[in-house]
Amino acid sequence: MLDPQLIYIAVFNRPADPAGLAWVNELTQDGTNYEAMAGLTGTVEYTMNFNGLEAAETISRFYESLFNRLPEEAGLQYWVSNFTPHPDGSGAAFSPANLVFAMVEAAQGHDADTLAAKVEVASYITSLLDTPDEVAAYEGRGAGVFGRGMVSQTDWENLPTHAEIDAGWKEHFDSWAQYNL
Repeated sequence: MLDPQLIYIAVFNRPADPAGLAWVNELTQDGTNYEAMAGLTGTVEYTMNFNGLEAAETISRFYESLFNRLPEEAGLQYWVSNFTPHPDGSGAAFSPANLVFAMVEAAQGHDADTLAAKVEVASYITSLLDTPDEVAAYEGRGAGVFGRGMVSQTDWENLPTHAEIDAGWKEHFDSWAQYNL
């Protein structure tokens, strides 16, 4: 089972908002139907992040979102060769819908630890969004400013505490509220 937060982290490079998390849970049957993730490739946010990229660029972007690093050359070639349709016209082993799952399943060592840390941070951030105003403050640019910022700096060595996340969220929310409430 793939944690839906990892789908958000890989595809959108941010924690899920509560409605988005519920949508992904329903779409993927709580993270068990990976082919249903194809529905994410049609979203505006996915298109903004990945439209027009070559396979190597897409894979590198997934790696950066998931592991905070670029893939090694051998790993990149493996993923590209299995993500791109073959010259004989046969299909690729991995569709965009299941590539993230395969990368997560293959993660070991510090990469696996980084994934766990990112899920912990993302889940905590999503749990903070428990009022309509907090959800509104997180939508759109708010997800980029606060959510992407927190998740992108989280890895196996750098796990912000709940107090640090709370302080960052308070600063973001107060700034948003100053102009919107």
